[in-house]
Amino acid sequence: DNAKKYIETGAHGGGEADNPTYVAAIIGDSIGDPLKGAIGPATQAWLLTLSALSLVFLPFFL
Repeated sequence: DNAKKYIETGAHGGGEADNPTYVAAIIGDSIGDPLKGAIGPATQAWLLTLSALSLVFLPFFL
């Protein structure tokens, strides 16, 4: 959302519909917001698993 607002101020060609930078910012905002909510819990589970595995295999590396 901040990138879209920044482009609308006139940076990178401005906020016209034919500006590919502006279109990419809108697409990123539309896709990024739902993914942010979905990836958060998955990342937390992955980090917990990685932490547990590192503790289990720690004796093999010492």
